[in-house]
Amino acid sequence: MYSNGTSTKAASEGNLAPHSESAERAVLYALLVNDGSVYDVMDVINADDFYIGKHRDIYGAAMRLQKNGAGIDPLTLSQVLKAGKDLEDYIWQLMLDVPNSMNYRDHARIVRAHSIRRKLMQAASKIATLASDTEHGIDDLIEQSERALFSISQAATTKQMQRADDGMSALFDLVQKRRERGDDLVGIPTGFIDIDVLLEGLEPGNL
Repeated sequence: MYSNGTSTKAASEGNLAPHSESAERAVLYALLVNDGSVYDVMDVINADDFYIGKHRDIYGAAMRLQKNGAGIDPLTLSQVLKAGKDLEDYIWQLMLDVPNSMNYRDHARIVRAHSIRRKLMQAASKIATLASDTEHGIDDLIEQSERALFSISQAATTKQMQRADDGMSALFDLVQKRRERGDDLVGIPTGFIDIDVLLEGLEPGNL
């Protein structure tokens, strides 16, 4: 089932909670029209980073489809979500959006930045509530405040480490290919030395 509109958590933050509906829609559009975008986007944002509830549900369904090796399109998303007509129509409507799909990484970063801002607002609200309660000692107040902020910082750092891990995995794959070939080329030799040096051999999609 899906959540209609914003989540309870989002609604409690009020209408001024930082978010960009257009950036969220642009990310979902990219997932629908560009199969390769899912691998880049999933390294930047989680479903929880979306402010609008149905966007969070659609993104979560897309990630489940990707994990299972299935294609991402309005039909598969609707099936995973067990969507009613309203949500199914909304998913199809996303296909009519025409953002610059080449900028989906930037759109994902916008979604992520707004998510961090909302989390900081929540932490600040929690800290303000604790600070106004004189029953809390200063040491306890500082410890809980640091813990609230650290959890946000740790989540952002974890994403950065995941991207670094992905980069290292790609590098190891490159080295492994070279080792298996016994030479310096990753792809298929063209027979032209200068081209082979430039392209490191032909890979699928070079032609």
